[in-house]
Amino acid sequence: VRGAAWSQSGTVKIVSMHETLDATVDVEGLRRAIIERIQGHRDVHMKAGLPVRLVLRGEGRPPELPFFLQPVLTSSTDESLEFGSWSRPFDIAGETRVLAPAPGVYTVAVGVGRGRIFRGTLWVDIDPPQTVTIADLPGEQTVEIRLDKAAIEKALKAYTD
Repeated sequence: VRGAAWSQSGTVKIVSMHETLDATVDVEGLRRAIIERIQGHRDVHMKAGLPVRLVLRGEGRPPELPFFLQPVLTSSTDESLEFGSWSRPFDIAGETRVLAPAPGVYTVAVGVGRGRIFRGTLWVDIDPPQTVTIADLPGEQTVEIRLDKAAIEKALKAYTD
């Protein structure tokens, strides 16, 4: 690839020196675009991601500030398809909204951050692992996630140690 650029309007420009090129374009908040047989210059118009409302249920609740819980969802069939780490963390009510890049089954992970920093290295143990299914539907989908209070407290302790 000779160069690539994207704009806030959702337009991605890819310029290739190769005779043909296949590309997968992932931009947080937009749908994944799979483009085949790119030749020379081609404009790719991205679509908005699928809106999903994540809701914490059960005894696991977001910690008090300055700590927060950050959801990250990874495709069960393609680990390169991941989203959520750049979205807002769970609010005090235990909710957040994310934009999924594609429909499918995703494994849920929840990390611990402090202030405005999400390291992506301290994770709440989710046992058994949880998956959620996101459909290609119009409108917002609501997905419930259950976290164990003790697992959240353990992750918070690891953050402060």
